[in-house]
Amino acid sequence: MATTFEQGNFKFEIIDEKKKTVRIMRRSEYTDFNGKLVIPSSVTQDGKTFSVIEIGGLVRPYIAAAYKKVPDKRIKEGYRKELVWNSRPEVYGFEETNITEVVIPDSVVIIGERAFHLCRKLNKVHFSKNLQEIHEDAFGSTNFDKITIPGTVNVLGYRCFSGTKIKKLVIEKGVKEIKNRAFDGAILECVDIPASVDKIEGDSSFTFGKTIKKVIIDDSDGVISIGKNAFPESCEIIYKSQMGFFCKLFH
Repeated sequence: MATTFEQGNFKFEIIDEKKKTVRIMRRSEYTDFNGKLVIPSSVTQDGKTFSVIEIGGLVRPYIAAAYKKVPDKRIKEGYRKELVWNSRPEVYGFEETNITEVVIPDSVVIIGERAFHLCRKLNKVHFSKNLQEIHEDAFGSTNFDKITIPGTVNVLGYRCFSGTKIKKLVIEKGVKEIKNRAFDGAILECVDIPASVDKIEGDSSFTFGKTIKKVIIDDSDGVISIGKNAFPESCEIIYKSQMGFFCKLFH
């Protein structure tokens, strides 16, 4: 079982005791954050300094049902157990808090599942220069109107920016893969795909809303695989090099 400890409004979960690495999340489901959130690069506990390499983690598990005691004199114990259905979804990271801006230190390499999901006021992020992974729904339903994805990121996870209001998107060279529905719902007219990207999954990676009119793909580094329905049928797809002829396009 993972070891956790708390400091201030944060909870830390030890990832690797020997390497002294932790993931960071809010202290509890009732802990809120407002305005600007600065993620610390390290934390000291019991004389040991841990590096913060991941944002996220499960704050509250799924709660499906519970029993309550109901007085009943007919029963020897004086009460009976009654099942109460009170389903409550899981809570992750800083999900559904009131932050407007987040500063992520260069120690962080992973933004975990639903780390900032449903942070509807969040419109500005300063990414780590060493960020490698943005996981499922990490920034789903936030309020960005423009975003730059660092080239250090290898994979953009499923629905990682789904439901946002992104109008301007910059994907720096270095990003390799874009998962299903990564930008589903973004209000984009034009998308530039850098040469480093070799796979865009289908299932509406950029489709929902059908606002995209043009997709420019730099395929100079070789073959790019594009899944069916990744882009709206009506948008124009332009390849920057002759390699476009050989692309695996199931659009």
